[in-house]
Amino acid sequence: MIDLPDTRADVTSGRLTPSRYEYLGMIDGRVTPTFRVTEWFKPGTTIDLGGRVLRILHVPGHTHSSVAVYDAGTHQLFAGDLIYPTTLYAFLPGASLSEYRATTRELLATLPADTKIASASVHQRPG
Repeated sequence: MIDLPDTRADVTSGRLTPSRYEYLGMIDGRVTPTFRVTEWFKPGTTIDLGGRVLRILHVPGHTHSSVAVYDAGTHQLFAGDLIYPTTLYAFLPGASLSEYRATTRELLATLPADTKIASASVHQRPG
């Protein structure tokens, strides 16, 4: 889990339960998950998966605790909800247009131009 005051505040007895605005599954009738946090990663930490090294990035804007994962070896950015192929919704508490702008400018300035982005999928509800 990314080591931020926001994420630490969601942990009780080693178990994280996302806050109301960090998990919106209830819109689809899903129960908020709770899971054990076994490791905390500071922003910028690299994780070696044995031949694949990933860097944990703090990418605030959509939410303050947003995370992306960058694979320098393949020039892939796993961006989650930071970027997705439709209208950007960043209006919940914790969203910040100025943080979003700063985050995207930093990514454009630091990541290679040929970086491939895997973003959150957006599924439309019928009707």
